[in-house]
Amino acid sequence: MVVQIKRGRRGLVGLHLDGDSIHKHFPPESPQIELEMDNIAILCSLEPSFWEDRPEIYDRRLSSWLRAKNASGKLPMHTGHIALIPSGQHTFRLQPLAAGQATDARYPVASIA
Repeated sequence: MVVQIKRGRRGLVGLHLDGDSIHKHFPPESPQIELEMDNIAILCSLEPSFWEDRPEIYDRRLSSWLRAKNASGKLPMHTGHIALIPSGQHTFRLQPLAAGQATDARYPVASIA
């Protein structure tokens, strides 16, 4: 699925997901997910508001990775999209997308804001 990059609270950069995708890919009984970013993997907690009205993921390590991708020119923040590719149970691999790839059929669109 494709998700939108979002600047959020306390200066962190995170991910905004579409509400329909949440119930399909993120069961409420799972309070955290694993994100694989290049050669590292992190566990991110999902706040209760994730399932209610704010389907967003923020983590300082995720924010640092997104900022590094932006600084290297691999990810434009203002129009940035990331593919979340399932790679296990409650595990997703992050893949930066070029501007034209955001609606590519290989990555079902979860959110384009």
